[in-house]
Amino acid sequence: KISAHLLIDEAARIMEERFDWEEGGFGSGMKFPEPMHYTLLLRHWIRTGADESIRMLDKTLTKMAEGGMYDHLGGGFHRYSTDRLWRIPHFEKMLYDNALLAKLYIDMAQASKQELYSTVPRGIFNYILREMTSPEGGFYAGQDADTEGEEGRYYLWGMKEFLDLLGPRHAKIMARHFGVTPTGHMANKNVLYIKEPMESVAKSENIAIFEINHIFQTSRKALLKAREKRIRPLTDTKIITGWNGLMITA
Repeated sequence: KISAHLLIDEAARIMEERFDWEEGGFGSGMKFPEPMHYTLLLRHWIRTGADESIRMLDKTLTKMAEGGMYDHLGGGFHRYSTDRLWRIPHFEKMLYDNALLAKLYIDMAQASKQELYSTVPRGIFNYILREMTSPEGGFYAGQDADTEGEEGRYYLWGMKEFLDLLGPRHAKIMARHFGVTPTGHMANKNVLYIKEPMESVAKSENIAIFEINHIFQTSRKALLKAREKRIRPLTDTKIITGWNGLMITA
């Protein structure tokens, strides 16, 4: 009889062999969040103290949280990344993905005490309560990737939109932070991701931290308010018991 601990040790070893140590995740192409893989690594690290397991977790969860797969305005994760860098997502959002990822980030926050890991689940829960909760209190199944026949249209931004909404100074700051350029990623439109931390922008622009935080919060609210005026992706309003159980647990 093989012990469960030996099986988990072997699984962690195999995951280490497949791991992308530069960008996080597994493999070198499309990347899925795979929360159960990382839950296993977290439990393996807690039991054994294996440095490789916590490094794989930290690298991947940070890259996912900073990349375009996470919705930096509205919260919640998209379905998967179409590229190695976690930058261009398939824009569908699913309840079960967000439930499992919220629980994983919470567990990691408790284990590591890093602020990033508690910020992400708060964003997920705010999104779920705002857009994915029925009047009776159940949670909807998901949201489509496309609007008006174009994938990601609801989530993409042009540089001119930033300038028109935020003004030149704030647009410059937010564009640096979110990696927004005139050429963009998809037909001159940009997927928002964390290209440069706000602390770095503040230092290079000689702006106090409290001021840069105020600029970020007011600008993010303005962008979200403008986005909410767009045609939203279709919401799948099915209430699936198992998926609701996952979100309730999270």
